[in-house]
Amino acid sequence: MRRTTVSALAAVLALAGHAWGQAPAAGSPPQKAPPAAAKPTQLEEQIAQALRENPDVRVAEAKMREAEAELTRARMIVVQKVVALQHSAEAAARAVNVAEARVMAADAQLQLADRERSRAEELVKTRAAPQEIADVSRAKLAQAAANREAARADLLSAKADQAKVQAELPYLLGKQPRGVAQAEFANISSQAVLQSLHEREKLEAEQQKLYLSRIHAAERLFLGTRLTQPPQGTLADKIRKALDTTNNISLRDQPLGDVLAHLQEMAGVPFVDDVPREMKAKKITLRLDGVPLGAALQAVEDVAHVHFGVRDYGVLVTDDKLPASVLPLHVFWKGLGDAKTKPGEGDKEPKKP
Repeated sequence: MRRTTVSALAAVLALAGHAWGQAPAAGSPPQKAPPAAAKPTQLEEQIAQALRENPDVRVAEAKMREAEAELTRARMIVVQKVVALQHSAEAAARAVNVAEARVMAADAQLQLADRERSRAEELVKTRAAPQEIADVSRAKLAQAAANREAARADLLSAKADQAKVQAELPYLLGKQPRGVAQAEFANISSQAVLQSLHEREKLEAEQQKLYLSRIHAAERLFLGTRLTQPPQGTLADKIRKALDTTNNISLRDQPLGDVLAHLQEMAGVPFVDDVPREMKAKKITLRLDGVPLGAALQAVEDVAHVHFGVRDYGVLVTDDKLPASVLPLHVFWKGLGDAKTKPGEGDKEPKKP
């Protein structure tokens, strides 16, 4: 009996141990314990510390951040240049259009002046107008030609500026090397400059011809027909007498206003001027011994760039051209104003050529 009980107990314990070691049920996943973290080796720790603390690495990182900042700055500068260049290109294109329009207008003015010259020459041939009309029309034609040349020179300059802007754009866009763009711009600019200089020389020659033509026309007008009635009377005689008086003029760094006052005192006739105040403050130096007052006034005209004219009230002084009705002082002094008209003949018309 006792032996049977011990055998039963052993069988129960065996069954319990077998149940305890069985796998979980089929429906539940197996439970695995997390693997323990591997401890880094001494080599790995040294590599990580070197990557963090090594001076060369830290300098390289600083250079990298600096390069990134420089890249950002360069991008911003390029964007600004592209925007500015676009505006410059639009402005240059507008300037070229305006210059072309001025050239067209100058061409039209030249054609009109040429037609007027032709009509004036026809009138002169038929003796329907004096020769001076043709001279004036030729002077206007020369002025129109000079204006056209100036407009063409401005057009060339505007095209050169436009070429400069256009030559910079491919480099900004990275389409061609900078040296190629600079070479093209240098070629375009040199051609434009040479052509512009040639046009300027032609313009200066035309302006010189115009200047001489106007002088000759004015001389013929003045000597052929009387432009204005010279002042007559007691005051005019007094002015002539004063202009013939010999004087010694010694001026050293004297303001023009004081010089005019001194000349008025020497002449003993009224001086009326419209010279600007800043021009009166300009200092002049002049020394003349034993010369007539008329010659001294001519010297002041040349040195101070003013003009003297004779009016019924006295002497007019101006920094601009004298009005057409005012007789220049040197003409009055030399008596050229009476070349074709004697006193008392003011109402007679000049003979036609």
